[in-house]
Amino acid sequence: MIFVGVDPSIRATGIVALRDGEVVFQICVNEPPRKKYDPKKPPRVDAERLANMERAISNRFDELDPSRSGEAVVAVEEPFVGKSGPAALKTYSIFAAVVVDLQKRVWSRRVAKLYTPSPATVKKFVGAKEKNFVARRVFKLWGYEPDDDNLVDAYAIARWAEAEWNGTTK
Repeated sequence: MIFVGVDPSIRATGIVALRDGEVVFQICVNEPPRKKYDPKKPPRVDAERLANMERAISNRFDELDPSRSGEAVVAVEEPFVGKSGPAALKTYSIFAAVVVDLQKRVWSRRVAKLYTPSPATVKKFVGAKEKNFVARRVFKLWGYEPDDDNLVDAYAIARWAEAEWNGTTK
């Protein structure tokens, strides 16, 4: 069985796949670069941009052979909804697109199970009281230390999916 964790974001989505506790696949899917960034005009989440991000993430799942044979258990972390409504809507847009794609894979038996844990659930699982302590706990528990926070979160989500599938979540 392969366990995949997805940390969705409109800017960079981390994906980590584990088999027997070892990383077999990790990637950070970044949004296409913009021509010019203007802080007074935050990026819009238009249909084309959202479709491009979803397609890029979907293509990464196609690279995982087990996802074609129903041996994958996937967890996509729900977005954190803070004080910024517009930011939450943008992140929920990519979350929804990814979850719909993965649910279709469940229905076609290419994915065995799809989970959508909350950020609080994942933090509790690794024993982190706050988001900024997740990386420290992941390293302490499993020795995983990538250069990107999105990959750390995706790794923790994959570990949670494995524990949930095996009935051993805290």
